[in-house]
Amino acid sequence: MSRSSNTDSAPSSPGELPRGEPLAPRSRREDRRPRACVFILTTVGLVVYVVADLLSAQSPNQPTNLSPSCVELTTASREASRLMQSAISRPSATVYQTLGDSFADISEFACSISAYELALKLDPHSWRTRQSLGLTLIQTGNLSRAASELSDVVRQEPGSHLAHNGLGLALEGLGELVPAREEFEVAVRISPRFALGYYNLAHVASAEGHFAAAVFYAEKAVSLDSREPAYQLALGIAYSQNEKFQRSIEVLRKLTTSHPDLTEAYHNLGTVYAKEKDFDAAVRNYRQALKLDPGNLEALLSLGIALVAKVQPIEAIRVLKDYVKSRPRDFQGYYWQGRAYKDLTQYQEAAESLEQASRFNSDDYEVCFNLGVVLVQLGKLSEGAEQLQRAKKLNPQGTDVRYQLANVLRRLNNSTAASEELKMFQELKERDQQKARAVKYHNEGDALLAKEQFGKAVEQYRQGLELDPGNPRLHYNLSLAFKGLGNQEEQKKELETAIRLDSNLAPAYYWLGQLYRAQGALTQAEQNLKTAIAIDPQLAQAKESLATLREGRQADR
Repeated sequence: MSRSSNTDSAPSSPGELPRGEPLAPRSRREDRRPRACVFILTTVGLVVYVVADLLSAQSPNQPTNLSPSCVELTTASREASRLMQSAISRPSATVYQTLGDSFADISEFACSISAYELALKLDPHSWRTRQSLGLTLIQTGNLSRAASELSDVVRQEPGSHLAHNGLGLALEGLGELVPAREEFEVAVRISPRFALGYYNLAHVASAEGHFAAAVFYAEKAVSLDSREPAYQLALGIAYSQNEKFQRSIEVLRKLTTSHPDLTEAYHNLGTVYAKEKDFDAAVRNYRQALKLDPGNLEALLSLGIALVAKVQPIEAIRVLKDYVKSRPRDFQGYYWQGRAYKDLTQYQEAAESLEQASRFNSDDYEVCFNLGVVLVQLGKLSEGAEQLQRAKKLNPQGTDVRYQLANVLRRLNNSTAASEELKMFQELKERDQQKARAVKYHNEGDALLAKEQFGKAVEQYRQGLELDPGNPRLHYNLSLAFKGLGNQEEQKKELETAIRLDSNLAPAYYWLGQLYRAQGALTQAEQNLKTAIAIDPQLAQAKESLATLREGRQADR
């Protein structure tokens, strides 16, 4: 469906999938409205020639003509032909605007743009025409110009929710997620029942990694228009991204019932089942997606991955061979094919597949690690050690690679290096065990915090952080204990550390905003409160605080 106007069209196939977790992103199909019905004239050729002759007779001070190919398109409809005749005999901005809409209805966007441009030459102040031009430019991928045109519209007519929504789409496409989100927020503020605006907000929130916000906005879109399958699909994906897998399954299963021909519903449902380790259900849904769309290569890859996980390597190899035949330059197909051969202990075939994966992506940890292990199995110790060294550089904290590398180095008679790797392996294992022990102090600190025994809570949290210094939740909870003690300096320090470790910790931004507000640093306070709301739109405290702050700043002006 279009993200600039409502349609009943189903979303397109999923985009590129991450290896191992092939959850498809929300559909980004850019079709506008359903194709308009047309009445074919029996004298098509005659109309074309008559129109062309009339065009050639236009006076030189009239706007630039439409191209002959655009003129020819108007002969397919009595209404379009009438408009073309009007444009020739009595050219007006309204006629060209309507003609542009007619072209847009049949997805002839180049002709639509030309017609809108002619309308603007006759009436450069028509914000509606400029809005239509901007939205059509989005369809053609000319995002920079679309953003420019729609920025002019919102300055001229700030109450147009469609212009703000379109500007948000253009900015999002240009990678400017924060200003895009702000435009979508304005759109739904102007039109609170604008379901498409919430849908677009869900997409931006997902792109920003704010999955709780994505759930909130997708739920809102579905509540406003429960019949639109794209909104339901977005909600199912958002639940999965937020690790609410059972709710995701519930939404997507209902979607497959109400829209049994929707490929993306089965594909994403399969992916959620895979995350839940239910590989039988995952395979079943991937196969259904492929039955509906045999050319869906993302679903084919996902099926191959699920079959590897299901320990059906022979079937996985058959599927993955089809995939690499269609996408011979995608390392993922070769990687998973290599994994399947490795499961069959066919190490020579595994090495060939993994070497091919490495040719296309030599900086992937899993590729390097598995290739190293397979080469060692083939007795190629030096080559295997080289790949394991590369894997170690890509993931220095990996215990598996340290252990494998220590064994290979020992077999290569490099006992000093082997001892160093084994020592590091043991230190990393000890670090993991320390993190587990830190949970005890974390829980005890929480209990003391609830009893408002802030000093004792500080002690417990600090002991936990000695064991797990990179735990953002421990730093955040420690900040709350310092808040209870009235120690704003330490509170601020811990909040900043928590945010540095986890940029999605909405309450940390809220309390940091409150600190800045108390210190009179209102700009920093507003920014942190806005970030908190962007991450979690349901954080009522942040919304109230931001509204109060803005009211106070308005009163001071």
